Amino acid sequence: AQTLKDPERLRRFRSFVNAPDQKDETITFTPERGQIRPATNKEKNAVLISSATIPVRSQG
Repeated sequence: AQTLKDPERLRRFRSFVNAPDQKDETITFTPERGQIRPATNKEKNAVLISSATIPVRSQG
């Protein structure tokens, strides 16, 4: 509560809140019930394995 009342102390935490221009590459999201949530370590490993591409023949 003291930090929230003190602008100088509160200023030290601003870089961690709502920084859309600084993407955290360590966070991976997974869909659940129409929303996204942070993936578990098991899901992160599954994403890496399942991210392989399948070659597709051209229609020409």
